[in-house]
Amino acid sequence: MGSSVAYALVEDLLRQGQCVFAECVNSRKATRDAWAAVARRTEAQFHEVELLCSDPTEHDYWRTTGRALAEP
Repeated sequence: MGSSVAYALVEDLLRQGQCVFAECVNSRKATRDAWAAVARRTEAQFHEVELLCSDPTEHDYWRTTGRALAEP
C-alpha cells in the first residue's frame, strides 16, 4: 500500500513538471517496472541506477548499525 501511495504522489508531482528522485532499496523487478511505468505515463525521463557494495562486511555494517547512526 505504501508503494501505491508513493507512485501516485510521484505521478502527481511529475504531471506538475516537478523533478523527482525516488530511491528504491529492493531489487525486485516489479518495483523497478512500477517506477518506470509512472515515468512513461507522465512522459518523464527515467534513469535507473544500481549501486552494489563489493565488501560484504561493509554492506552489513551500513545495512544495520550504520543506518541507526545516520538517523537524526
